Amino acid sequence: MTSRHSKSPKRKRQRRAVTEVKCADDLHAALAELVSRRSNGEICQLEGILGSIKREFEPATVTMTSTNIPDAVTKLSSVLVQTSQAATRVFELVERQKSLIEEHDAYLSALERLVRSTPVDTTAAQQIVSKGRVTQVALREVSHEIVMAQEYQDLCSQNVEKVMRLLGKLDGDLRALLAHFKVTPSTAVSPESPLDKPDIGQGDADEILKGFGI
Repeated sequence: MTSRHSKSPKRKRQRRAVTEVKCADDLHAALAELVSRRSNGEICQLEGILGSIKREFEPATVTMTSTNIPDAVTKLSSVLVQTSQAATRVFELVERQKSLIEEHDAYLSALERLVRSTPVDTTAAQQIVSKGRVTQVALREVSHEIVMAQEYQDLCSQNVEKVMRLLGKLDGDLRALLAHFKVTPSTAVSPESPLDKPDIGQGDADEILKGFGI
């Protein structure tokens, strides 16, 4: 006969796997277990936060003035490519400009020597002046091309602004998510700091935050 005072075997608490966040639907799956332990009011609040984050994965959030998470990656990649291409183009134009300036200086030196000579060879002088004018035209064209090479900045700045607005919104949503679980940014990255909620372990929170890339 088993004694009433005999202790039942302790159940070892197993950590449940947390779904890695790769798409919008994974957001709810990643926090499913924690949501099940919240009150109705807390669940509504959490679902509101997650719904706001989930919308940032949806194509409909991409507009003329805003972007979403997948599109933000494309936009930043485009900024990187355009910046690199423009820098390479400017370097090439500057080298071309340097060569034209040296050529123009050589014409001026030749003209100075010709003017000092007696008698002055007007035909040779006119040829040097004509060549110098051609070089001046080429220099103006290069200067214009350098300016045109900077046109990428307008589009790139628009894309960067969209990404910045997206990050600002996600920052607010993630801070709200951390506040919901009473996790401050400092304790979120410190495994030694205990959480205020006794039913949520630090390891659980860390695994979920890893899914968000934090």
